[in-house]
Amino acid sequence: MKFQHFVGSIAILATLAFSSGRSLADTVCPTELEPLIGQMLPDLPSYINRSLARSRISDNSIASSTVLVAGNPEFEPIPLSQDTPENVHQVFMTTLERTYTDRESIELQHFHWLFLVRGEDGWWLVTMFSSLGSYPDRGIVTPPEDSSQGAVAAGIRMWLRDCRARSGTVASRQSPVISRQLLAISKCLTFTPECPNR
Repeated sequence: MKFQHFVGSIAILATLAFSSGRSLADTVCPTELEPLIGQMLPDLPSYINRSLARSRISDNSIASSTVLVAGNPEFEPIPLSQDTPENVHQVFMTTLERTYTDRESIELQHFHWLFLVRGEDGWWLVTMFSSLGSYPDRGIVTPPEDSSQGAVAAGIRMWLRDCRARSGTVASRQSPVISRQLLAISKCLTFTPECPNR
């Protein structure tokens, strides 16, 4: 499955870490995709961890987890059996997460497939899918599943919201046309018999 091709060695994630200082250019939300992701990845663990903490407050049955690093972006889209809207972009990224149990801590790699759209007021996350693998050897990677309502997606949406705010744009609702188109595409991304050519 080509989804797994973007899964590179987690060891190179450290090369994506930026210094904590931000240049003047970094205070503006990028209009191009690759600079946008380059700005987002160093900040993303703290955003995701805040989302995880809120989830645990509302549901104490959720295991204690911490995202350590996010990186390894890839931008080459996967051809789908159904055309995506013109302004929807695919991004692949990896997170390294540490989960704590009663007896030990376990490190896991999560592989994320993002669908982003650029509107008049900035970038939005439309939907995303995620797979899970072990660390340091990824071993067997689980099939991608819809993770658009999970903690990682929430962290990405919060970061994009703050990024739009830095540019002084007025927040607006995501285009319902894009939402309807992505809903149709999601049928092909959940590996149903309707879309055999993947």
